[in-house]
Amino acid sequence: MSRVNGMSGFFVKPAILTASETIARSNSGRTHFLDNSAGFTLTLPSPLKGLELEFIVKTAPTSGNYIITAGSAIILGGVYTNDVTNPSDSDFEVTGATVANFVKNASLRGDSLKLVSDGTYWYAKAFTAVYDGITLV
Repeated sequence: MSRVNGMSGFFVKPAILTASETIARSNSGRTHFLDNSAGFTLTLPSPLKGLELEFIVKTAPTSGNYIITAGSAIILGGVYTNDVTNPSDSDFEVTGATVANFVKNASLRGDSLKLVSDGTYWYAKAFTAVYDGITLV
């Protein structure tokens, strides 16, 4: 017999994305699984203090990138990996990007990007298993 803990109303259902779309602010707190080997483009809402979005690769992109665009908003933050092929390359974007790419033939299932907004910027924390599997440009 399962026990009800009263928290079930607080869970946000994940979304499986297979095509380009604009992410609504109402999706804050939701995990989005990217599921199309051809890749596609997602457009972020404009920054609003407290918005949080997470993207996880479900199907590795092989014929196109998963592109997450912030429009005119700025993305700051880092891409972390344990696959360092060139230690002189920086994985931290401090000047400001407007696009995050899950790169075809590099990004793998499980690679992820979390974005949090302070109302002005999007702050990124990304993890990729392969060096340059995720880029901020």
